[in-house]
Amino acid sequence: MSSGRQLLSVTTSAAALSGMAGSALILALPSIMVEFHVNLIYTLWIILSYLIALVSVLTIIGAITDRIGRSNTFIIGVIIFIIFSLILGFSPSPLFIIVFRIFQAIGAGFIMTNSSAMVTEVFSKKGNLGFALSVNQIAVSAGFAIGPIIGGILTEISWRWVFWYNVPIGIVILLWSRGKLKGTFESKNPSRIDWVGALAFSALITYVSLILTIFPLFNVSSYIYYISTVIIIVLIVFLIFTERRVANAIFDPQLFSNRSFSISMLVNLLNGTATGSLIFLLTLIFQGPYGMSPLKAAFFMVPFAASWSLISPLSGKLADRGNAPMVAAIGLLFVAAGMWMLSTVSLSTPSVILSVYMTIVGIGAGMFNSPNNKFIMSIPPPHKRGLTSGTMSLFRNFGSILSFSVLIPVILIFVPLSSLLSIFIFGGGAPADLLSKFMIGIRFAAIIAAVTATVAIPLSISRGKSNK
Repeated sequence: MSSGRQLLSVTTSAAALSGMAGSALILALPSIMVEFHVNLIYTLWIILSYLIALVSVLTIIGAITDRIGRSNTFIIGVIIFIIFSLILGFSPSPLFIIVFRIFQAIGAGFIMTNSSAMVTEVFSKKGNLGFALSVNQIAVSAGFAIGPIIGGILTEISWRWVFWYNVPIGIVILLWSRGKLKGTFESKNPSRIDWVGALAFSALITYVSLILTIFPLFNVSSYIYYISTVIIIVLIVFLIFTERRVANAIFDPQLFSNRSFSISMLVNLLNGTATGSLIFLLTLIFQGPYGMSPLKAAFFMVPFAASWSLISPLSGKLADRGNAPMVAAIGLLFVAAGMWMLSTVSLSTPSVILSVYMTIVGIGAGMFNSPNNKFIMSIPPPHKRGLTSGTMSLFRNFGSILSFSVLIPVILIFVPLSSLLSIFIFGGGAPADLLSKFMIGIRFAAIIAAVTATVAIPLSISRGKSNK
């Protein structure tokens, strides 16, 4: 096996594991709620803590990997991920899960950032970067799509196995990586890390994420909103003031002065917002009005995960041969179409039809990610690919946070939080009137997602064929 394929096999396996960790717990949430007697918002934070931790550290991780070497930090990430997956399986409380998921996310951040950067380093010289990134993107994105299926199956045994299954797989990846990562992608950035800017940016992202996910779910006074707005403005002003005076800014002005790069980040954000909470919303439908068990719900999500996985390599090859932004735009068109279809669902919609709509979204997601990533990763010089990969993942995951913060409150407009909890636990046994209102909320959430994806289509096309 060539060094390129060996590298791809290692990074793909690790990226798949980290991608699954972001979503595998979704179908296990009802079991966690019942065991610990907590509400839906508390368990929702089990998912959000992982996403917020990722967006808070990704740029710092990217800067670190550009300076100390990607093979070393990749291995460190796998080890961190294994250790905290083991610990999480013994969680005595939901708060314990929320806190230690943060550390698991840090390990996943090292894996995700280094995977894209290392693949770009090797395959950009071979002329098939789009295909290689598509394989790697299958790992992260399809891993995220497959995660609930794995979680639904393992939850039939115990939700704790949703954490523990990572351990033996992670150990196999560590053993497989020996000798396959060394010396092929060590284009290092010699400058020092902008720690002040990095910490200020992480503080800003974390604070904004907390506001977006907490405030919409509770009746927060206008006074608190005013204080939070002032704090955000202060952090932004401080960050701008700091970054303009350093040569090695954590938010590299040279990258964002590139029109194609800036538009690509916005498109990445919009796609994440459109699709980020989709699996969670589908879980609410399957285990709510449809009254399915975690195992049955998992099988109905198979077409979504399969379509995402199968389309990604094809879209990567198309990106290598032609206009990557146009291929990505076609993917966004499928995402928008699938979301518009989901906006028509009701209690009488057959679950098979719902799976068809999901499959259309999955085709779009698979067609979008690989060309978009290929286009972005071909922009920076080699010594900034770690930072670029981290920034790319940051915008995508921050879009997922926006998705939760916008779409879940839309549902709560129609269904009170206490009633949503009963729907989630008792499923089809809830009153028909309540279930109907819940489905109205789902439809409105799908409309917002569809509009978001639609807006991203012309932006993707406007990037043009060249990244120069």
